[in-house]
Amino acid sequence: GIAARSDEHLEVLANLTRVLGDEELIYQLSETNDRQDIITELVRSRKKVAPATKGKSLAEFTEAVEVTISGGHGLHARPATAFVDTAKQFSADIRVGFNGKVADGKSLVALLQLGVEGGKKIRISAEGPDADKALKALETAVKAGLGDEEEEAPEAAAPSPVLAWNPEAVGLTIPGLSASPGLAVGNIRHYVHRKIVVEATAKDPAAEAKALNQAIATAQVELDQLYEEVKERSGAGRAAIFRAHAEFLNDPELIEETIGIINEGHSAGWAWQKAIEERVASMKAVGDKLIAARAADLGDVGHRVLKLIAGVVDDEPFIPDEPVILIAEDLTPSDTASLDPNYILGFCTASGGPTSHTAIIARSLGIPAI
Repeated sequence: GIAARSDEHLEVLANLTRVLGDEELIYQLSETNDRQDIITELVRSRKKVAPATKGKSLAEFTEAVEVTISGGHGLHARPATAFVDTAKQFSADIRVGFNGKVADGKSLVALLQLGVEGGKKIRISAEGPDADKALKALETAVKAGLGDEEEEAPEAAAPSPVLAWNPEAVGLTIPGLSASPGLAVGNIRHYVHRKIVVEATAKDPAAEAKALNQAIATAQVELDQLYEEVKERSGAGRAAIFRAHAEFLNDPELIEETIGIINEGHSAGWAWQKAIEERVASMKAVGDKLIAARAADLGDVGHRVLKLIAGVVDDEPFIPDEPVILIAEDLTPSDTASLDPNYILGFCTASGGPTSHTAIIARSLGIPAI
């Protein structure tokens, strides 16, 4: 086993956990002939870095390119995921600047927090042995559209006899925003997410870090399986939502921040929940509706990992024994992807909107939603 006897030892354990979770860094260190490279990674101090900070100049990296983000919705989850995937192919440090803010180009959360709109220019800078190659690859990827597809807009429901149905008695009518077209008539069931309560403190940071890494690894496997299921059922475009979810789990700033909170004496669950909640709040505050909607994706990923840390196994939407209309405060993309259209006639939530990934998945399944 590994024991930590001081803050310095905890720092080494935190850095070791970070290194072991970064396949690219492991490869780089395995190829180096300078042992100081390994020592530097293990003893460097943890810094709390805001994902996107005002006033930080891109001039710190001399090599830079400017490029325009195409698409009507800007640098949202799927193109940002493609950007991060490309950036991580290089050892150079990558920075992305927009509207006076700077973000780590290898952090999906940081890129989303920039709130880059379609048709706007970003400045990409890089520093490192392969900086020039990284900039060329990223510039090419951005100009090619980063594999983005326009978010699907709700389509008008096709006329059908059932649309002429009128209730025998009209009570209170509650207006709503259509997220997925269609009409459903049936009994309702109320679905409530179980609130997961975790211990705030823990005595063994190494054990908590191990629990965090195991939960993240399991979540990666689950998301890979979910991607394949949705891809087979609804196509690669819809399934790409869960590729973005998986990339959240590889976010270096998120992992480093969580490990840092663990080293302050908190449990893995509490530390993870705090780091996720802070980033969700930051994304909602961007002022862009589409980016704010992606905060639900980060919350979905956070909840998935938290369940695994806490050992919760019965928190998925139930499968009713008869067709029903589901009523909920909110449904995550993962919740929605698990719904069976044969038993879920439709659903109504208090949160979300037509551009949310929950709505997009509902439309691909043909489930009416408000």
